[in-house]
Amino acid sequence: MCFNSSISINTFAFSMFATIFGFVNGILSLNMVGLMTSFVIVQLLEWRTWTLLDARKPVDKLTALAYPFIFLLLQPAAAVALYMNQQKTVESRIGAFWTQKVNVLVLASLAALWILGAWVYSRYVPEIKPSRVNGRLMYNLKDPEQKLLGTMILVFYMLTVVIPTCLAAPLWAAVITLVTLVVSLIGWWTTRTWGTMWCYTANFTAIWIVFLVFRKSYVTA
Repeated sequence: MCFNSSISINTFAFSMFATIFGFVNGILSLNMVGLMTSFVIVQLLEWRTWTLLDARKPVDKLTALAYPFIFLLLQPAAAVALYMNQQKTVESRIGAFWTQKVNVLVLASLAALWILGAWVYSRYVPEIKPSRVNGRLMYNLKDPEQKLLGTMILVFYMLTVVIPTCLAAPLWAAVITLVTLVVSLIGWWTTRTWGTMWCYTANFTAIWIVFLVFRKSYVTA
């Protein structure tokens, strides 16, 4: 996550510019735009959170509820949409036989994530709000049951976001996804902060997309 409101809003603006720039110039497909937007919008939400914390105001319920909405609904939906619309790419990477098996796994995991997420959403989420700890946004899960549910959701998140992205997205996006996941998992297990590297990842991905656009223009010139 970004370290303050200024970095968050600037990251959001730059990343959205790069996403649109990449789409207009044929670097990103419409499905990739949807996936990128589902990740970049987190920075806008962080800006709102940091603004409230800087003003010494509690994070309102709507802002707190927006985080799981993005992570449990928006991002998985965008990733699975990309995956289902890039079946030829998936088959070229893992073969037709395994593509059929993974299709079932991904769709079943998406349904399970939404069902589990809806239950957690109604029971726990209103009580879990981000706070500032060591310059990062932290989500404190004290209850053992909350931690167990958090781990279960993380597993389904990997099955509905990480795997579809790695199999269907361009290879550069797959590499960025895996690196971000590893660093985020380390951050979660050690400090209970999720997505610490996402701010860096959003900016790096935006720079990479802009680079790809100019490289394409140079090659075709």
